[in-house]
Amino acid sequence: ALSTLLVAMAGVFLRTLINLNDINPGFDPRNIVLFEMRPPMSEYSGAKQIALFRQLTERLAAVPGVESVTPTTVAPLSHNYENDDFIPVGEKVTPEMDTASLNSTVGDAYVATFRIPILMGRSFAPTDTETSPRVAVVNQALAREYFPSESPIGKSFVTSGSKNEKLTYRIVGVCGNTRYGSLREDPPPIFYLNYRQAPEIDWGLSFAVRTRTARAAITPSLRKAVQSVDRNLPLIDIRTQQEQIDQLLMTERIFANLTTGFGVLA
Repeated sequence: ALSTLLVAMAGVFLRTLINLNDINPGFDPRNIVLFEMRPPMSEYSGAKQIALFRQLTERLAAVPGVESVTPTTVAPLSHNYENDDFIPVGEKVTPEMDTASLNSTVGDAYVATFRIPILMGRSFAPTDTETSPRVAVVNQALAREYFPSESPIGKSFVTSGSKNEKLTYRIVGVCGNTRYGSLREDPPPIFYLNYRQAPEIDWGLSFAVRTRTARAAITPSLRKAVQSVDRNLPLIDIRTQQEQIDQLLMTERIFANLTTGFGVLA
């Protein structure tokens, strides 16, 4: 009876693990290397910080074997979350309304690096700079929630920004839905901002590098590119996107192994 119970539990965990592995995250996780970058705020803040991230992106993109690179405040499926106000211009807001939506501040090549399809409009471009009008890309789920019967392209919304400022952005593109913090959750409404148009990023960034070179082989070149900008900047928590996903499934994998082992022992 005990062995039957344990084997049945192992089957449940294995089925859950298989189902989670079969979920389409909405992007291509293959051949992506991730690492964190936390420059000290005492040395890099405001415009100097944005200039640093731009330099790092350019140097990393020039590394042999790198296809594309993008910074992002929230690495996909890292179990991290970031939200801010999303208030369409002209919409009346009452105190009891929940105006928060998940978001991420990213680089020009974000959708190209993760191979997320653009469904309407365009993605970010090199012309979206610190001095140009602020623009945003939203995913299909957000477009359907806030603009169910009209195109969101050209619409504007207000968000509070990292310094609690009221900033207005114009939507220039709609991209496909992706999983955000977890595989267990349906793709939520998300809006994306360009890091070059952010007032300040006081929590650092993750970098996603698409490359066909193995992580161990390309890591020294990535580290050298970063140190060519600032030799004191370390690469933190270097891993692949697939390793990031495997880490999310660690609990199911451990329980499946334990119940299988105890079932066989019983």
